[in-house]
Amino acid sequence: LRAMAAAASDDIPMCEEEVRAATDITRAAYSPAKLAFAQALETGLRAAEARKNEDQDEDSSYKKQRGHHLSDEAVAVLQAWLVSHFEDPYPNEEEKAALVRMTKVSLRQINNWMSNARVRIWRPAVLSLKD
Repeated sequence: LRAMAAAASDDIPMCEEEVRAATDITRAAYSPAKLAFAQALETGLRAAEARKNEDQDEDSSYKKQRGHHLSDEAVAVLQAWLVSHFEDPYPNEEEKAALVRMTKVSLRQINNWMSNARVRIWRPAVLSLKD
């Protein structure tokens, strides 16, 4: 695979057999189900972001003040974790501790965000794959 990548980067044409081998490797690493799920999850993330933007567009004087929001950086880290663990979106204790260190938010906030994300983002993505 490295030789194929090197050949491609040097603009040396790859033979049909090399292209087929690279395609097979890629398909094995990224099965259609994984790709479809990642796309559905990305759609769910975009929908959640759109809902957030709609909420921000409303007149804030009429909106009830909610609790503390996570920073955009923390949300990006948590979303990246969710996307990379789509097959099992339940972080273990070590992963939660690492997320706490990376995001600088409390364990309770991590747990709440993950629970909400599984309901609002992950579950709709899984259901959309079944359709």
